[in-house]
Amino acid sequence: MKKHKLLIFSAAGDTAVAEWEVGNEKQEEVARGAFDQAVSEGWGAVSGSSEGATALDGFDPGVEEIFLLRPIAGG
Repeated sequence: MKKHKLLIFSAAGDTAVAEWEVGNEKQEEVARGAFDQAVSEGWGAVSGSSEGATALDGFDPGVEEIFLLRPIAGG
């Protein structure tokens, strides 16, 4: 079964912080915890797919790749 990934997107490259298989509750719980912690610290989340990126409001275990990124500050 294919592993889904939660990745930090940065200038240094993509770093996986969690991986899970859909339906594996323990793996999904770990990934959800990492996602929720990152979002509470101000990270944004987008799904990655061949169709493009979509902002995520919450953890979705069915998404193959979730990228966490810092908001861009302007001024």
